[in-house]
Amino acid sequence: MTRPAARSARRAERSGREPPTQGTDARARSPSLLPSLGLGALSAVAYFCAFPGIGLWPLGVVALVPLLFAVDREMRIAADAPARRTRRRLAAVGVLFGTLTNAGGYYWLVGMLEDFSGFPLALCVLFALLVCAYQGGLLALLVAVLARARVRGAPSALALPAAFVSLEWLYPLLFPSYYGAIFHDVLPVVQIVELGGPLALTALAGLVNATVYETLRAWRSRNALPRRLLAGCGLAVGATLGFGLWRIDAVDTRSAASPSMWVGVVQASLGKHDKWDDPVEGHRRHVLDTLALENEGPLDLVVWPESALSYVVPEGERDLRRRVLGPIRTAAVWGGLRRAREADGTWLYNTAFLTDAEGRLLGHYDKTYLLMFGEYLPLGETFPVLYDWSPQSGRFRPGRSVQPLSFGDWKLAVFICYEAILPGYVRRFFERDEPNLLVNLTNDSWFGDTTEPWQHLALARLRAVEHRRWLVRSTNTGVSAIVDPVGRIVAHTGVFTRERLRARVHRMQGRTPYAVAGDVLGWLALAVTIVAVVMPRRGVAWLLALPRRLSRRWQASTRSGA
Repeated sequence: MTRPAARSARRAERSGREPPTQGTDARARSPSLLPSLGLGALSAVAYFCAFPGIGLWPLGVVALVPLLFAVDREMRIAADAPARRTRRRLAAVGVLFGTLTNAGGYYWLVGMLEDFSGFPLALCVLFALLVCAYQGGLLALLVAVLARARVRGAPSALALPAAFVSLEWLYPLLFPSYYGAIFHDVLPVVQIVELGGPLALTALAGLVNATVYETLRAWRSRNALPRRLLAGCGLAVGATLGFGLWRIDAVDTRSAASPSMWVGVVQASLGKHDKWDDPVEGHRRHVLDTLALENEGPLDLVVWPESALSYVVPEGERDLRRRVLGPIRTAAVWGGLRRAREADGTWLYNTAFLTDAEGRLLGHYDKTYLLMFGEYLPLGETFPVLYDWSPQSGRFRPGRSVQPLSFGDWKLAVFICYEAILPGYVRRFFERDEPNLLVNLTNDSWFGDTTEPWQHLALARLRAVEHRRWLVRSTNTGVSAIVDPVGRIVAHTGVFTRERLRARVHRMQGRTPYAVAGDVLGWLALAVTIVAVVMPRRGVAWLLALPRRLSRRWQASTRSGA
């Protein structure tokens, strides 16, 4: 018997099927891949419909179930197919699932690339597909890990949460997101991010999806329902809800007792080119709307969006009343451009400035994480001709300091645009200090009237819960918002509307478990994934049986002691 035939026979023996006879054309007998692809596509559609933007979050607790059935089908077919063909089929399912999920969720990439880069539409569509395929690589890897874990005997209720969490933690994404963000509007659930960040939400969603899959699989096979798994999942969901309700009440009470100040937000509604075509009008709108806020009631701080002023603030200038604030008598955080002469040349920074009520500059923060194609071009400094091909792309240098800005008794963690969706980056503000307020300056006008501004807000609001701080978010065209420490949106604007917000925010203190420990859950999930994928089948079975053995020994020792 040839080596491939022997392998096929061994697989058939493990699955309880008759081995294929030698010389059989396995390709001709291979079942169609279309049902598995259809299941993967169904999961993809449910995934991006559950994600913020469309926001049908209940779909998120079952979105991965069709994918798990697709993996199950392919692994049953694998008993009669060469290993190489099985890998190709699983790769096809994973690539389709990952690419389609990202194409549906990030459909606005085409318009963004067209506006930012100035490339022809066809080239932007190609780039967007490449980005979606690359981002979808995370989900394709998830399929591969789930298949490998199944071969090793690891249950999906262990493999899916662990693999999903570890991949979300490790896979480098251009637009980072978390599956658990589907729960951003379910406040009792979202409170667990103060313990483990958004990875904790992904772990919970993975467990629920796996439990639904195992229950349906048992029902379909007319086997006994997985009662222990159902009880464990119910306990996890119940504990999450109980913790969330308790923390909402406790944090609300602590926030109400803390010192406060009045903060205003200005959204001038200037389109992606308007502020550059008529910078005077943009400046005028911000000043007039701030004066209107001052007339409406008390105001201690006003926040303008990213690049609210489209001209460069001269280096070394400290008194900005005449140039920026004019008749305004309120301290302000506002976005502008900063040019600095350094040892290796003169560089431009995307900067947030803090000025006091007299117009004096108190400090500034330079954006550190720059957006590819928008604020810089990869290899652009090595090949300057790339900037000739993409005239809309900026040439900014990233900042190098992550320090809160001091404002009287307050310390402000100010971050710009893309940085708001990076939990690990925002956590850096808490490593050596304790900022009291989170301030996010953003310009989402490049994405038009799409779901992107709502997705951006949904991902950013998790930072408020992670650190139990108020979050003030100002954008050029929406969505601007004020978020409290439990993730509740106190006030928000629409998209492409000229609006202003005003609310009382409170000075919170202390570090949460997430601020102290960071992504410990990522390390734990990685360890479990390695066990599920690398250890021999017997080793996995031994590990799964370990809790039961320990429980029996404890019960035996209790009886003997009695």
